[in-house]
Amino acid sequence: MKKDSLSLAFLCFALLAAGALFAAPAKTLVGTVPLGPDNPRNSEGDFIRLKNGEILYVYTHYYGNRSGDNDPAYLASRRSADGGETWSGEDEIVLPNEGKLNVMSVTLRRMNDGRIALFYLVKESEIDCRPYLRFSGDEGKTWGARIALVSEPSYNVVNNDRAAILSDGRILVPAARHPLKKIERGQELLWSADVFCLISDDGGATWREGDRAPNPGGVMYQEPGVCELADGRVLMNIRTDAGSQYFVYSSDGGQSWSEPVPSVLDSPLSPAVIKRIPGSDELLAVWNPLRDGRVSGNGSRALMYYGRLSADGGRLLGRRFVVGVSESDDQNWQYPAVLFNDGGTFLTAFFSWKEGIRIYKMNVPEVTELFNGRDLTGWTKHLNGRETGEDPENVFTVRDGVIRISGAEWGGISTDGEFSDYHASLEFKWGEETHGPRKGLARDSGFLFHAGGEEGGFARIWLYSFEANIVEGGIGDFWLVGNEEEGYTATGRVTVRGGQRIFDPKGGENVTLTKHAQGPFRWWGFDPDWKDVAGFRSKDEIAKQGEWTRLEVVAEGDAAEFYVDGVLVNRVTDLSRTSGRLQIQSEGAEVFYRNITVTQ
Repeated sequence: MKKDSLSLAFLCFALLAAGALFAAPAKTLVGTVPLGPDNPRNSEGDFIRLKNGEILYVYTHYYGNRSGDNDPAYLASRRSADGGETWSGEDEIVLPNEGKLNVMSVTLRRMNDGRIALFYLVKESEIDCRPYLRFSGDEGKTWGARIALVSEPSYNVVNNDRAAILSDGRILVPAARHPLKKIERGQELLWSADVFCLISDDGGATWREGDRAPNPGGVMYQEPGVCELADGRVLMNIRTDAGSQYFVYSSDGGQSWSEPVPSVLDSPLSPAVIKRIPGSDELLAVWNPLRDGRVSGNGSRALMYYGRLSADGGRLLGRRFVVGVSESDDQNWQYPAVLFNDGGTFLTAFFSWKEGIRIYKMNVPEVTELFNGRDLTGWTKHLNGRETGEDPENVFTVRDGVIRISGAEWGGISTDGEFSDYHASLEFKWGEETHGPRKGLARDSGFLFHAGGEEGGFARIWLYSFEANIVEGGIGDFWLVGNEEEGYTATGRVTVRGGQRIFDPKGGENVTLTKHAQGPFRWWGFDPDWKDVAGFRSKDEIAKQGEWTRLEVVAEGDAAEFYVDGVLVNRVTDLSRTSGRLQIQSEGAEVFYRNITVTQ
């Protein structure tokens, strides 16, 4: 932003960000299943709540001195009698090794008749791995005869915490069947699998195979999961080598599937768990995000995230929270399981090769819709030269679930409430009009956060604040909307190019801003040849011309990150304020806003 004596033209804006390396609030490590002598790996387990209130966790316990997927293992359990706060310290054997290699990969489900279903894999050889099912009528004390879901030898992968019991009683078990190819010594598996559901309509007594999910692009498919949506469809998420989970949908109970689409869950070659949140249409996802673009190999699973998704899984609602961060590239977190608790919490368990299993208790992310789609309830209008709340020229209007800001006068709309430690998210799209001293210039607006003071405190227009800029060519630039004397300073890691301080997390130096007049920290793709003209686009522009663009600000402690359509574009630290109101600017350009949320 800058201000001169002839006009109050400001290059401002701002917005949003989806959380990256910030820790999740209310995250508690409540249990571990560590490795030990003759126990080189503990992995792939699942939870179930027993009728007496206890929680049973059954997992894959490897024994001997080898920890590969084909090495010896049996199924063991731990218990919690206090809602997951503490766990037993000794293993109970649930099922001995009944395969020539091992048994592994547990799913536990409560049947409609009250029995507990135990789904697991039996591995007979490196090319024969099949899912089985046992029932318990005494809350896991004993287990009945095993039922084969696949009768013929073949290699089928069914991950832990995967089976789904639909509202009509149908059982779906998502599977990945790996084809075999002939080699000189016999046969070996192909890495890319056919994914489908094993289906039972008689309570698990008999099973058949559904249709294969389409794969027209030929990406690598592995390790699917399923979730019944509020509208009755079934969502299948698929592990791929394409940089994200792929989604397909079924309208016939998992029999057939739609064409695949890349999802909002960026992901290496790693599985994800997606479940519907109790009492809500929305979903919870736990997954490994991409790290430095690594799709596979060491470090690709070094992070574990969770987040809230829209009812169809198509949109991430607010920020992504971090569950686990590994300390080294060879300590990957993987294969999560999820159990919802009362009171808006859930348990998640996953493992690493070095540490074994960790169990965390987390808060389900709470999303607040700041814009109700009908009017500006919860927002305060302020325009330069007018009394707060006055808007005779209808600069701010609402129609068809969208806020229109004409830009004809300088000012903003501010939340009535204050926020700290949050993820703010919104979508914007430019209109055609430009006005006043910015007629014909780059379209400008902005999202101000940690805002304080009186309405119009800064230049009689905006609240004192920090800004994630939303200007053509500069979406995600950071500005001080104020000075040190008003309590606003910040630090960025930048490199100077073409006279501009540009965000550079790897090669930059820390610079601190104390005055608005010092100018911005530009986003990493800022064009040093930027011109203040309407329609300007940089060569690395992320925002889509004429389409809705999502901006996000993740504010945690004294740091904030800005994202544009899920891409990190800027980061600031040492913020002198860590809470305040939010404000959206009117600054000479027509702009539309929708889907404005805060996640905490």
